[in-house]
Order: sequence, then C-alpha cells, then structure tokens
Amino acid sequence: MVEVVTKTHEEALVKHGCWAISNLCRGSPLPKYDYVRYAIPVLCHCIATGKLVDKEIISDCCWAVSYHSDAKKDKIQAVIDSGVIPNIIKFLEEPNMAVLVPSIRILGNISTGSS
Repeated sequence: MVEVVTKTHEEALVKHGCWAISNLCRGSPLPKYDYVRYAIPVLCHCIATGKLVDKEIISDCCWAVSYHSDAKKDKIQAVIDSGVIPNIIKFLEEPNMAVLVPSIRILGNISTGSS
C-alpha cells in the first residue's frame, strides 16, 4: 500500500490508497500504534510533497493525521517530526471545509498536547 501511494502518479491509486490508510488509522479505540505507525509518515509525505491536488485525497490524509495526533505525546511528536505542520498551516487558508476542519483539528491536538 505504501508504494502505491508514494510512487505512483495515477491519481485514482493514490486516492484509494490514502482512503484505505485513513480508514485503518481511525476507530474507537484507536488502533494500536504499532499497527499504524508506518502509515503516518506516508500520509505526511503525500501532504508535504504537494503531490495531492484532489481535495478529497487531502481531506483523507488530514483526517488520518488528525486521528494520530489525538493521542499520546510520542504520536504527536511523530506528526511534528514528519515536517507536515507548515503544509497543514497553509491549509488554514483553504476554503474547502473538508480540508480546513481536519487541519484545524491537527493543529488543535498538537497545541493542547496529551495526557
């Protein structure tokens, strides 16, 4: 799945891969960190490289990162270390609510920390 998302230029494959990864990262309770820790760098890479232009794909990636950032300090630190935060800040200017809302949630999760 990682190679499908990071190495292809076919938007449909990226879209379905990001959607699948996003769904694997959510739930209540959240999946164990060991199961999703490799997904977050992939999603952050897709966001950070500017590879994505489809707002639905960006939204899926941002939601997955937001689920991950709504956790313990080590998971929040992994999001920070990915280098994606400047790109998330740029999304604050995004008029599309499907991208804006998870971006705000990511930044809120990071700024409030965890227990």
